[in-house]
Amino acid sequence: MFWTIVKLALLTLIVAWMATARGQLELAWGEWQLTARPGALIVLLLLALLLVAWGGRLFRELWLLPRHVGLWRRTRRRDAGYRALLQALSEGGTAGTEAGEGVAARLNKALEARKLLDRDSLSTLIAAQIAESASDLDQAQTLYENLKRSPDTRFVALVSLARLARHKGAYGRARAHAREAETLRPSSLLLWIEQIEIARCGDSPEAALSLLDKIRRRGITLPSTFQTLEAGLRIDAMRKALEAGDEKDAVRQAHLAYLASPQRGIVAYAQRLAFGGAAAKAQGRKLVRARWTEFEGRPLAEVFFRLHDATKPIERARLLESLCAKKPPLQPSLKSRLFLCELLLDAKVWVRATQTLDDLAAEIEESDRSSNAPIAQADWLSYNVLRARLAKEAHNDLEGQQYWLDRLAEQARQPRQQEQAS
Repeated sequence: MFWTIVKLALLTLIVAWMATARGQLELAWGEWQLTARPGALIVLLLLALLLVAWGGRLFRELWLLPRHVGLWRRTRRRDAGYRALLQALSEGGTAGTEAGEGVAARLNKALEARKLLDRDSLSTLIAAQIAESASDLDQAQTLYENLKRSPDTRFVALVSLARLARHKGAYGRARAHAREAETLRPSSLLLWIEQIEIARCGDSPEAALSLLDKIRRRGITLPSTFQTLEAGLRIDAMRKALEAGDEKDAVRQAHLAYLASPQRGIVAYAQRLAFGGAAAKAQGRKLVRARWTEFEGRPLAEVFFRLHDATKPIERARLLESLCAKKPPLQPSLKSRLFLCELLLDAKVWVRATQTLDDLAAEIEESDRSSNAPIAQADWLSYNVLRARLAKEAHNDLEGQQYWLDRLAEQARQPRQQEQAS
């Protein structure tokens, strides 16, 4: 900074000295002669420099004009491509357009965008996905084949081609694409999910279970949908093991089903423990008590009775009461309390059954009037049936029984009447 100021000061002094110097300068070049004072010469030189600089800039702009025109055209083409791509992604819900026509319009826009964007990977991928959603599998396959040539999109293209082959029923080709994709990313969750679908749709549950075992060993967590799928496959495998007389493998498969999806597998696992020895039954009772508040219901309660070898209604009622007491401060579900009432009626415990039904009456009517949590139709019908049973069996009140049966018939007709009115 210091030397810059010094140089600027020296230049200013020199220019000022030449501008104020007396005398004249004479320049001769052949027949051309120029006589001027030093100050005027400096002004001329500055003008000449400005002219040269402006001329150089003009020449540079003319030289770069073709490049600028090409860039302008490419920019316009790219912007038009992005607009078409945006329309392809957002036109699906246009009002007044049929679903099929809307998808076809999106596909046309996506293909137009791909052409304007010089068939780049992004536009090709979006066009392929839209073509797949439009069920134009041939067009989607062509686009995915183009994506397979690029190293950056090869994996996604192979998984997508495997999915298309699966939809077409070509499971051999689907497995080949999946194996090729596995060489690129062996631990990809997307690939695992597709391989499970191929195995499941290809009528090979054993292969699907083998894949699921491999996924579990690698510590990969599948989405909830596939956890439920695994639980279903494990339960099917449990039934096959039972048909083959292999109780040990049946228990193992039921346990794996419970680990995959407790909601779907707990009943099957507890049932298998109920057929075991004393230790297995104790484990089953502990399991049901621990998870009752999450998965309460008649199926789990029935398994709990079997785990206690409870066959008498009074025993079953007491066991269910002990389970329902596990849910303070929240109330047990309405279905569980209705089931408890049914067991109390079976055990002829009239006072306790009456008290329970009376407690339920106000709650059911209040919930039924509320638009936020109306009572299910099946629960209403069960309540009326239990009231009719109580009137007949506890008091031999035929008139009261008929009253509740009439309410039951009226309640059963309501959905039909509402359906006809709508």
